[in-house]
Amino acid sequence: MENGNLITGNKVLPSRVSIIANIPAASQNGPVAGQFTITRSGAADSALTANLQITGSAVNGSDYQYLSPQVNFGAGQKSVTLSVNPYTTSTVFTQVVQVTVISGASYDVGSPSLAQVTIDPVLPQVSIQTIEPIASKFDQSPGVFLVSRSGLINNSVLVRFTIGGTAPASHYNTISSFLNFNSQQTTALISITPKSTAVLSNGLESVQISIKPDSSYRVMSPSTDRVLLVDQIMTLGIWQQKYFPNATEDTATFAREDTGNTGVANIFRYAYGLSPLTPQNSPRIPTYQIISDHFSVSYKQPPSISDLNYVVEVSDDLVNWRSAAADIEQYFPTIATNDFETVFFRSKSSVSGTPKQFMRVRVQLQQ
Repeated sequence: MENGNLITGNKVLPSRVSIIANIPAASQNGPVAGQFTITRSGAADSALTANLQITGSAVNGSDYQYLSPQVNFGAGQKSVTLSVNPYTTSTVFTQVVQVTVISGASYDVGSPSLAQVTIDPVLPQVSIQTIEPIASKFDQSPGVFLVSRSGLINNSVLVRFTIGGTAPASHYNTISSFLNFNSQQTTALISITPKSTAVLSNGLESVQISIKPDSSYRVMSPSTDRVLLVDQIMTLGIWQQKYFPNATEDTATFAREDTGNTGVANIFRYAYGLSPLTPQNSPRIPTYQIISDHFSVSYKQPPSISDLNYVVEVSDDLVNWRSAAADIEQYFPTIATNDFETVFFRSKSSVSGTPKQFMRVRVQLQQ
């Protein structure tokens, strides 16, 4: 030792080899690989082979892709990674892969010399989505959630839910906050039926179900969805009889008319949920504006309507109108989460890059 420096003369000190688990958690769900990093310090100008002892409850080559008990460093190479790639097995327990650096020629065992990676077993993979998004109070037709399970299916599993939304629990038939999947069962349905006595706020409320995280299963996407409760599934004919019972025209003729000469055709009053008798004073008429250099439109599309098609179109000349995905896209700004009616579309072309641009919402009765 001289002036704080170690003097070795011409003697070359051996490398010291150590190991860490830089990705210590692997999983059969995915699967997701774990990883060890083996590092040598000191001289690295020549190749080096280090010896490993591989142990643990997971069996090398059976529960995960085979790892060699030796690792090779190339000349100048300071570190080597070993990936633990799990196989899908029937085990229901977390397994361990343990790797220890053991002695060998031309190196010393450094610290840490031992590391481990855990392998999570296959879990049931659970998701939820609506397959019937509208529930009607008038005819008691339910909305329906589909809960699906994949992955491990040979055991029963209890799935827990968080139930929310704008609808009070008293407005629909009671549903459970958990669901038990039997062995081999992969799907289950949850029905939401409004009570006939419920008074829905503005005629529209929601029931939202989310899957609660749990160690016994893996929450997949989608993990939350909602059903909307409406007073009645509407058609233009039903709407006509409800608000204009004395009108005798056929539906197509009535749609084109402007009853009461308000300046708004009947079909638009129906389509956008406007006031039937004074639609010109309604705030629900489509709103056009330029947002972030894109021509945009927002409008109300009542979920209870079942017989209309809404088509947003753009044009450069008011003659040729386009609605393809290359021209128009729906977008989702941050708005009140309890607004279930407003939809937003915009042109994909920038306003600054387009000399002229026009936009419209075309409403069609389904045939």
